Amino acid sequence: MKIIEDKYQSTLDPTNSWLKVRQGDIATFYNGRAYKLSEWESSGIPVVRLQNLTGTGNKYYYSNLKLPEHQYCYPGDLLYMWSATLGPFLWKGEKAIYHYHIWKVVVDSSRVDKLFFFYLLDENTNKLMRQSHGSTMLHVTKSEMENQMISLPSLLEQQKIAEALNCVDEKIELIKSQITQTTLLKKGLMQGLFTKGIGHTKFKSSAYGEIPESWEVSCIGKLAIINPRKIVMGDSDDVSFVGMVDVSEDAKLITYNAKKYSEVNKGFTCFKDDDVILAKITPCFENGKGALIEGLINGVGFGSTEFHVIRVGDKVLKEFIYYHTISTEFRLKGERNMTGSAGQRRVPRQFVENYPIGLPPIHEQRKIVEILGTVDEKLAILKEKKGKTELLKRGLMQQLLTGKIRVKVDEEVPIS
Repeated sequence: MKIIEDKYQSTLDPTNSWLKVRQGDIATFYNGRAYKLSEWESSGIPVVRLQNLTGTGNKYYYSNLKLPEHQYCYPGDLLYMWSATLGPFLWKGEKAIYHYHIWKVVVDSSRVDKLFFFYLLDENTNKLMRQSHGSTMLHVTKSEMENQMISLPSLLEQQKIAEALNCVDEKIELIKSQITQTTLLKKGLMQGLFTKGIGHTKFKSSAYGEIPESWEVSCIGKLAIINPRKIVMGDSDDVSFVGMVDVSEDAKLITYNAKKYSEVNKGFTCFKDDDVILAKITPCFENGKGALIEGLINGVGFGSTEFHVIRVGDKVLKEFIYYHTISTEFRLKGERNMTGSAGQRRVPRQFVENYPIGLPPIHEQRKIVEILGTVDEKLAILKEKKGKTELLKRGLMQQLLTGKIRVKVDEEVPIS
């Protein structure tokens, strides 16, 4: 990325000219407010909770309480999540109240640039997580945060560092936008292809809705075996083990672990290459977890009991069924048909078996799969590009925020 490289000058050793300061001396960390259930309102000023910052929840509660001004956050304010999920966040929403487990961080603008401090907090949080060696980080205390010693370059160099890192962030946001747009394109294509097909002019009404005249109406249970019997192998044979964490929320197999057949042949779900698996328990089902299985050790795998397995027959392509199971309609209807108590709700086998589909001839299925596969290839390229850019940013943060690489500035004005 030439636009960034031209701004740097390398140095063999970290700089000794940066001022070491206590974080509490250059920033104020304001505690969020804890709420009772009786204080929530259906309208008013939104209350920002951890899930609203992490993206795991879009629902907001509201409050009409009159609070001190520092208890509110405004667009551009720096927040920090200090419990369960750790890290800084630049608030981009409307005026809001930040909840307990979140601090608002107000910097001394004469000594530290807010955007620079955001990146410094982000890097130091990631360093803390790396040092924990995978153990659970429960929280960071306010006194620990205030007493943390950091090194600050001049205000001008801080601004230049923040500018360089923000340039990479803008590139990442652009790629994210392209991924979102391509995902929406894919959803629209799926809806059209599953109901209108390719090149048809005559349609008929059916239990599935209006479909081309040449199509049949069927259901997954007539085209595939749901949760087939376990495959028998030798106890010492190698197989793959796939946990729920090993499949992504865009329905891809991420990884697997090698196991002996004897270790997993009891108490787990069995599947093989070319099967479609999908999570049946909340919230994994709603989040899109599942996969079209390929590349297992010896072609056989075992996994979580919270997977349904679909093994297709010869009237339908495995990819055609797979794309149906990741469609918005399938996921929404499956959610409405869940059974069980809160937190343990599951999509029943009967829903999968009885799910209706319009069934085109194999040659048209193949064309539909090819179209959607092309979009998937584009998404894969964009996601790889995003990952590489995020890796570049992480490396730059480690170098720039420690002075191992210096940013060129026209004038050095030390902070006091």
